[in-house]
Amino acid sequence: MISTSWTVEAEDKLHGLLRDLPTAIQDPMTNSTEAAKQSFAMQRANILITAAIAKFALVSLSTSYQRGPEKADHSSTISVHRWT
Repeated sequence: MISTSWTVEAEDKLHGLLRDLPTAIQDPMTNSTEAAKQSFAMQRANILITAAIAKFALVSLSTSYQRGPEKADHSSTISVHRWT
């Protein structure tokens, strides 16, 4: 049986990565120049948007696991083919 424990671990890792971001990205206002503040603020926004997308994907995956494979909606599944 597929377990949701993987999604919980992945979400914990994601939160850990966000906590471990450099101070310059966590708080862009700590940078000395206006250009650095703007640059790091933009990077922070990009990182937080990407993290939110990853978290939504993990919630969706977890929900699919909870419903079980026979009830999962595979309409948005991306097929990955291995080229040999």
